[in-house]
Amino acid sequence: MNDPQQIEMFPTVLRLRRTDPEGAVRRFYLVTVQPDLFGGAALVAESGQVGSPGSTTTRFFPDEGLAVDALSEVAKRKSKQGYVRCNHPEMSPAAQSRNVTRSAGGRKA
Repeated sequence: MNDPQQIEMFPTVLRLRRTDPEGAVRRFYLVTVQPDLFGGAALVAESGQVGSPGSTTTRFFPDEGLAVDALSEVAKRKSKQGYVRCNHPEMSPAAQSRNVTRSAGGRKA
């Protein structure tokens, strides 16, 4: 049962982006919940300007449930800051930077 319209009950990946109407601000925020080596879970967040590698932070939790709760809190906080979900998994920050740097002629700018 792999319905693309189904909302994930306990998401482990969150892709967000924020742009202003003039396009001067183009930021991404990618958060994932990953298992760690000790039976717990890590909340890994990468953020920065679209087209740059960004910075990464990691928080560790004793279990995956607590990490997913923290991911939900991040989603709420970032939503208040103007970030919106980016639902296209293939649109990673690296893929977005390739799209941004293309000129009208199809060459890199």
